Amino acid sequence: MISQTQNRDKSIYASRSRYLGFLVFWVAISLVAQACPTPASKPAIKYNQGGLTSEEIRDVIVKNLNQIRACYETELKPLPAAPQYLKVRFEIGKLGQVKSIKVLQKSSELGSVAQCSVSSIVRWKFPAPRDTETVRVTYPFYFSKS
Repeated sequence: MISQTQNRDKSIYASRSRYLGFLVFWVAISLVAQACPTPASKPAIKYNQGGLTSEEIRDVIVKNLNQIRACYETELKPLPAAPQYLKVRFEIGKLGQVKSIKVLQKSSELGSVAQCSVSSIVRWKFPAPRDTETVRVTYPFYFSKS
């Protein structure tokens, strides 16, 4: 027969195990999130209506985000610990290519990261716009050290 003390000990052990598992999972997710140049929530994609949906644009950005991450990680050591941002506007042409790109805002310390990011974004391939010749997109990237 199992005593009340043994039941209580098993219950405490089980709840500690669940808590520890959750804590390890949360820390791992936090570290990954801080090392990635992604916002805490989905950033607002500003674009002229027609041609492409925000989901189509976001899918291409997310697929190529590792290129932006590589630009940031290359310059990680000299950058301050404060969060950094880079806001770009680019135009997607009728074949899905990035026709032009402009940096609208950036943290002052992100000079070379911005240049690297721009040269990466120019090579991205989007779906061809349907209802218009071009789609103009404004998109923010957020960076932080872990």
